[in-house]
Amino acid sequence: MSETTTFREQSERLSAVIRQTTPLLRDIDDETAAHRPAPGKWSRLEIMGHLVDSASNNHQRFVRAPFADGPFRFPQYDQNRSVELAAWQDMDWDHLVTLWTLYNQTLARVMAHLPDAAADKECRIGTYPPMTLLALVVDYTDHLEHHLKAVLTAAGD
Repeated sequence: MSETTTFREQSERLSAVIRQTTPLLRDIDDETAAHRPAPGKWSRLEIMGHLVDSASNNHQRFVRAPFADGPFRFPQYDQNRSVELAAWQDMDWDHLVTLWTLYNQTLARVMAHLPDAAADKECRIGTYPPMTLLALVVDYTDHLEHHLKAVLTAAGD
């Protein structure tokens, strides 16, 4: 993370990822989206569902942390169980891409409006080491980009 980054810069970064990625995601057909590369590995549908789960959890973190008295605390979530419970594998691909796009556009707006004074707010997520709210925002897009690479490439297939 650049020491000079801001919430607004991270919002612009996420917005650029959304603009560049959404058309590529729309080019993936249903069969490819549902294909699991190996037993126990997530399909593209499940990876994108995981990214929606991540967006949902991080949305709550981003809107609550600035107003917390003292360090902000939020529970971890079980990624595998969340993906299974939501049954992302059975979701319509176009619907899921639309949901992912709209949710991340919403998060980009939230990031842009986070108060600069909250950048150093300490956040404690489950058992992970403490991090600042700004680091959490940066980590969100890093995580998203990591998974999008797997969705958009044949790696693991």
